[in-house]
Amino acid sequence: MPHQVAPWAFVALAPTRAVYQMPYLPSMQRGTGKVSGMNNIALVGFMGCGKTTIGRELASRLDSPFVDTDERVEKEVGLPVPDIFAQRGEPFFRRVETEILVRLSNNSNLILSCGGGIVKDPENVRLLKAGGWVVYLRATPGELTRRIRTEPGTRPLIYGERDVMSYKEVLSRVKELLAERAPLYEAAADHIVDTTRRLPREIAGEILQFGL
Repeated sequence: MPHQVAPWAFVALAPTRAVYQMPYLPSMQRGTGKVSGMNNIALVGFMGCGKTTIGRELASRLDSPFVDTDERVEKEVGLPVPDIFAQRGEPFFRRVETEILVRLSNNSNLILSCGGGIVKDPENVRLLKAGGWVVYLRATPGELTRRIRTEPGTRPLIYGERDVMSYKEVLSRVKELLAERAPLYEAAADHIVDTTRRLPREIAGEILQFGL
């Protein structure tokens, strides 16, 4: 059961501008009995679930720094994610991903958009939970497939080396990966939010109302 904290406070900064104030968010480190003072919000979920869009919405409302871990990996390696997978392989990508999380672990008040496979490594989950709260953005396989098919060149785990796949082929691959990852997302999450057919501002509002 997540530690209960007070709801988000709403603070007016100017007559025409207002943002949510980031509260102090103690986080229980599993198995240690220790409480961390970090208060990051880490968004996890399958590719296409809306992590980057929702993350930017939250960062704007909270006036907090936004970090996309996939973008950090790209900057570190100097290649886009599909090329990293093709040239260096997934294990290399995952190692860099974990190294970046370690560096970010000393920061607070961050909104993190995490790569879809970040929960595969228990160490990554430990780092995320030690730094604050983890929110799983969930969507149906059909909704994920619809979103993924709008940007095929950026999804190497779905398309591999192919440029085109049918809806049924993408859906089948999504279901296959989701069967493996959904239990990991759920186990890592302090809160689960469904993003199917919902607007970013609505989803961000639910996360804020939860009082993370």
